[in-house]
Amino acid sequence: MITESEYNEIKPHREAIIKFRQSGQYKGGDALFVVDKIRQRYGMAPPINYGCDGCKVAAMNDLYNLMIEYEQGGS
Repeated sequence: MITESEYNEIKPHREAIIKFRQSGQYKGGDALFVVDKIRQRYGMAPPINYGCDGCKVAAMNDLYNLMIEYEQGGS
């Protein structure tokens, strides 16, 4: 589970993350850099290939899941 400081990095992007999860649309931005840094820190995945839409979608899904897990207290 992510730390409070990592969650605080994600929190400003929460609305965009939720919108992505609902619509599947994401135009890019800082949220991808945040999730890339977190995934690298925990060895979850290789660096994001920013030229690959599927890679960005997978990263956003990871970000959503990390955010929700933290908000639900790790359950």
